[in-house]
Amino acid sequence: MSIEDNKALILSLYNARQQGNFALLDQIISPDFITLLPGSPQPLRGSEGIKQMIIHFNNTFHGVNTAINDQIAEGDKVVVIYTTSATTSVPVMGMPPGQQLRVVGIDVWQVMNGKVVNYFGLSQPIPNA
Repeated sequence: MSIEDNKALILSLYNARQQGNFALLDQIISPDFITLLPGSPQPLRGSEGIKQMIIHFNNTFHGVNTAINDQIAEGDKVVVIYTTSATTSVPVMGMPPGQQLRVVGIDVWQVMNGKVVNYFGLSQPIPNA
């Protein structure tokens, strides 16, 4: 796959997440996918791992809107710079339910043979101005 194909694949992953299209995740996430998230006792594996991450996020926040600010790709890596806004559904990170939150983040995805095989991401809250 070309770099542009890899970028399109990762963009489709964000769209699938936003729309709750788990069937598409099964198609684009490799069975060999693995990532370790902070606070997670075990690595997340395969499309089921991504689904668990999305379900946890959706149970914690509602009204989620993610804007892709930029994509940068080289070789088998695609970097996504994004801004997400959401409202807390439960107490999280010292915030009560109903608190609005905006974060900026950077995700690094690895694509091999047309499938997503690895993920690493960092995000931080954007202070209210």
